[in-house]
Amino acid sequence: MTACSPSDQSEPQVKEPIAVLSALPLFWAEGDPELAFSQETQTAPIIDALRRRFDVQPIDLVTLKNLKSFRLLMLAQPTALSPQELVVLDEWVLAGGRVVIFADPQLEWPSLYGLGDPRRAPPVTLLDPLFTHWKVTMTAAGADTHEHEAAGENHLMGEAISTNAPGRWTTQSNACELADDGLRASCRIGKGRAELVADADLLDEASRLEEGGSNAGAILALVESLAKGLPPVVAQPNQDQKKNKRELVGRDDSNLREKEASGP
Repeated sequence: MTACSPSDQSEPQVKEPIAVLSALPLFWAEGDPELAFSQETQTAPIIDALRRRFDVQPIDLVTLKNLKSFRLLMLAQPTALSPQELVVLDEWVLAGGRVVIFADPQLEWPSLYGLGDPRRAPPVTLLDPLFTHWKVTMTAAGADTHEHEAAGENHLMGEAISTNAPGRWTTQSNACELADDGLRASCRIGKGRAELVADADLLDEASRLEEGGSNAGAILALVESLAKGLPPVVAQPNQDQKKNKRELVGRDDSNLREKEASGP
């Protein structure tokens, strides 16, 4: 019986990590101050759906420290990013990072907090400086919006979705392509990639489920397309695994030396 070498053993794969920065209540429930200080979490249904495929991790700032462990990032109607955060984000994407941004020009996400309350997600996207830098522009739904679009009948990744008053993209960059009737812009930024969606209400999966529908499939398809082509993540061995591996290799070496010493 021959022992398997370490190279013969397949490394276990783990879920691709994705960082999420959002002012929407995706990782907590509104109106429960005790829950905010407890160990319990109440994640939104869309986060639960994403976690079936990805290792979803919330972050609170765009910094090199926070992004260094991630190849994927999701921004969902965040509060305004500082100039330093915008620079870090742009450089991270230029270096090969991949980001999906859900930016809403007219957010209608239900909230217990009144307009102007800092605990509430911004009613309009605050990422215009970044979009201007990437040469894309979002326009809100206006008088020229088709009736079916205003009613929430839109498409993302070719799938029908339900949402409220989404925006539309235009671009002056050859590195960006528009898709889904302008609801989505796909941009090559240096070595990285950005998928921009002119809506954030579509992430409100709880409301969609109450209406008997779901946007999770289209959202998951978008994030999966962003991750396509990335080398698989391999689980890092813990200390006990490393010790067992050294002991196994050591025993194999000892057996070989004994056989060589004893001769044929």
